[in-house]
Amino acid sequence: MEKEEKAWLVQLVKERNEDLTLTDEQAEQIHFYEEYIENGDTDNFISSPWENLEVQKVFYKSILNEDQFEIYLQSYQYYLKAIEEDAKRNDAKQEEIYFKQELLEFYKQEVHPIFLAHRLGNKMGFREVVLQKRITLLKEDYKDFLQQKLRRTYAEHIRYHKSFQPNQLKVSLLDLELIKVYPNYTLFESKSDEYIQAIADSLFKEMMGLVELVFKEFYHDWQKIIDKKTQELREKYLSSTPEERGWTFVIETDEKEEEYIRNRFLSYLLIDENQYQF
Repeated sequence: MEKEEKAWLVQLVKERNEDLTLTDEQAEQIHFYEEYIENGDTDNFISSPWENLEVQKVFYKSILNEDQFEIYLQSYQYYLKAIEEDAKRNDAKQEEIYFKQELLEFYKQEVHPIFLAHRLGNKMGFREVVLQKRITLLKEDYKDFLQQKLRRTYAEHIRYHKSFQPNQLKVSLLDLELIKVYPNYTLFESKSDEYIQAIADSLFKEMMGLVELVFKEFYHDWQKIIDKKTQELREKYLSSTPEERGWTFVIETDEKEEEYIRNRFLSYLLIDENQYQF
């Protein structure tokens, strides 16, 4: 950095923090903090607003004298209050909870019984015992994934929202309930190891005859029913204007056709009689 540019940046920091009456050295340290700590690359690590503010507080305490720090604490309290108010303001709406609750009820009462009966009614031929053992392993790991997701849901909610977004916590827990009743292999695979992925691949390849049967005679028709019901519930609870009520909500995916079929078929195999209750 050129000497003139450095002097200009230092002066800029001093002007932005004129109430602190910073020295050139302090202003230079704050510029370093803003450039490399506050806004630096963190390898996709996303800290919460509270964490960012606490890091700033610790840093400022390390470079300011007592009188300066007392002045800084006034702005710290202002920003802390602003973060809390912003969190409250951006909590999930009650309508989103209603949407998830009714969708979950639809999954439990209509989707799950039909999918379970269809899966249990399909025989796997002379390799049924071997294939069923692999499905059981897959389901055991999926249940572990769900348990970990439950713990992670609470931990991440407290980290990013503390106690200021109770509705968002309810929505997140309902999302978990939805994938217990109607499993989502795509989410599961992103957290699974190579061993589990290899089991899933072998099941898909060895059960290709059943894959074709499931998708031709069952899955496509039922997915249309599920999509239609989801759209109806979105319009009922999440569309606040007449214009929005005419929208069609589309979930975009980068999955190719074979990958789509594979992931949906493996989700079908994960359907659990007890809906993964724990």
